[in-house]
Amino acid sequence: SQCCASVQECQERGDAQGEAQHWLAIANARWEQVRLASAGSKKRGLEPSWNKRLMEALGAAKEALHLFQRIGPTSGEAAVLQAMARIYSFKGEPHLALDSAKESAMIFKAIDDMHGAAHSLLLEAAAHLARLGGVPCDADLQALVEPRSKPAKEALAAAEEAYKLCQRYADQDLEEYALKVLHAAKESFQVASAPQPQKKREVLMAIDNRDRQLLEDMGIRFKSAAMATRLLARDPRLEELTGLRQEVAQQELAKADPAMDRLMTIALHALSTSAR
Repeated sequence: SQCCASVQECQERGDAQGEAQHWLAIANARWEQVRLASAGSKKRGLEPSWNKRLMEALGAAKEALHLFQRIGPTSGEAAVLQAMARIYSFKGEPHLALDSAKESAMIFKAIDDMHGAAHSLLLEAAAHLARLGGVPCDADLQALVEPRSKPAKEALAAAEEAYKLCQRYADQDLEEYALKVLHAAKESFQVASAPQPQKKREVLMAIDNRDRQLLEDMGIRFKSAAMATRLLARDPRLEELTGLRQEVAQQELAKADPAMDRLMTIALHALSTSAR
């Protein structure tokens, strides 16, 4: 409520940058409330009250993002995108978390804030791993068609870059977390890149039952009598179609063809002339 009052005060003073900072503080506070509550809970999934808090956090983050994009600074925009990546991750929407984390990391690198970039890269790697570990949601259509090795490779690349950046700073907690994400990404990449054994498919061939003895004499064996019956069963529809084709062919041959008759006459005449 204090933050909301501060937002209102900033709006009355026309302090857009102060308003953006307060919206970002609200977003981070709501996310932190959910994180702490979920850490102490044994239940799986989000409680309705947690989801409400996350929606409030997301709404505040979007307000802050709009303001920072309009007035700056760029670092504020990157911080908001990073916060949105955390929120989307908790909401179970890794595809949106991935987009926010990538954009945030790109901005932090552009302004040479490598500590911030490391945080965002870890969020990016975690989002890739979340996509691999769960069923893609409706909005994540690309995950349904792309090979699993692609997000695993991208997760590994982001985790490796983040770990290298973390080693520059005296942030032991972040470095330890980066190492955990890196190990998870390596394991995921190895699993996704391993060749998958292909199941043998049963191939059936349509064979005339009258050829069974000949096939068996040639060394071909059937798994069972039922399999032999299945393969060698005569299909009345196929035989009817074959008979119909033969009948049509005979009718076509029986038809008079004046052009062909004339050619035959010329050919016979030529043969008789050359014989003389």
